Amino acid sequence: MVKRPLLPSIKDTWFFAVALIVVMLDQIIKAIIIALPADFSKPILGQFLTFTHVRNLGASFGILAGRTVFLVLFSCAVILLILLYYHHTPQRMHPFLALILGGTVGNLIDRIRFGFVVDYIAIPYWPAFNLADIAITIGALSLAIYLWKDEP
Repeated sequence: MVKRPLLPSIKDTWFFAVALIVVMLDQIIKAIIIALPADFSKPILGQFLTFTHVRNLGASFGILAGRTVFLVLFSCAVILLILLYYHHTPQRMHPFLALILGGTVGNLIDRIRFGFVVDYIAIPYWPAFNLADIAITIGALSLAIYLWKDEP
C-alpha cells in the first residue's frame, strides 16, 4: 500500500480551491441577504425565480428543524470523511467531493454563526435554497451517477 502525504500536493490544490470558491461565493451572497430586511423578497424572473430572505432551522426541506447540534455534528462528520478519504478515491470523483465539501462548509458556517441556514433562492412549489445547497446537490447527484455508471 502506497502511503500518501497528509498535506495535499500542488495537483490537489484545485480540490480545495473549488471548495473554497463555493464557500466564499455562498457566504458573500448570504451576507448581502442577511443585511436586507427579514421580509425581503425580489422577483428576478417573474414568479419563477425570487431572491428572498429565509431562515432555515432544519436541513433540506426543513426536516430536522431545531436539531442544530445534530446538524452541526453531521456536517462535521461529512467534512471529516471527505478530507480523510478523498486521497483514496479516484481523481475523477474529486470535483464532486469538492462541491459537497464547499456546500457543507458554507451551511455549517451559518449553523454555527446563526443557529440556522440562510436560504435566498425561491422557485414555486419548492423550499427556498442557497448556493451551498446547489453545490451539495450537484456534487451528490454527479457522484451517484459516476458510481452508478462505473459499476461493472
